[in-house]
Amino acid sequence: MKMQHKSIILLVSMALVFGIGIVGTLTYMADSTGDVANIFQPVSVPPEVIEEFDGDVKENVQIRNTGNIDAYIRAQIVANWVSVDDADNVIGIYGGAVPVFGEDYSYIIGEKWTEGSDGYYYYNSSVAANDSTDSLLTEGKVLSTATVPNGCRLSIEILAQTIQARPDEAVGQAWSSDKVIVTGQDGTLSVNTRSN
Repeated sequence: MKMQHKSIILLVSMALVFGIGIVGTLTYMADSTGDVANIFQPVSVPPEVIEEFDGDVKENVQIRNTGNIDAYIRAQIVANWVSVDDADNVIGIYGGAVPVFGEDYSYIIGEKWTEGSDGYYYYNSSVAANDSTDSLLTEGKVLSTATVPNGCRLSIEILAQTIQARPDEAVGQAWSSDKVIVTGQDGTLSVNTRSN
């Protein structure tokens, strides 16, 4: 009976030592590993239009992806006559005639842009974060044959939009999959053009 009693005491003692060892180890691990923070950064792809001027000629217009992820870019080119004061400050959009492309003004579109059936120009590949497209508009100017309304000048504005490049379906969902889709492994855009 004494032998059984000693065996039970020995087993209980071993269980206590083992339990204290586990608790000590867990306490050490909890104390030494510190907190782990899960940081989720939202996707951001705001565009920035970069343009140069040579007198009244707008040239070398590029669009920069100022975001934190690759993006597809599209742009509209909007032309208006704007009323100006004596110091050439814009005071409003002219309410009469609208300038006509090829008669009043012209521009040359860069090779890596495709005009879609919706009137947007689409850059043919994604643009990395903090990178820019090739020139959208290499030259935009008033033609010598233009009938410029009195007290006005031509304004060519670039309106840009971006959409994240991944997943591939995002561009079709945002910009209508019957107009634009991503094709191939290189991420080239296929755009439904006016002639399609």
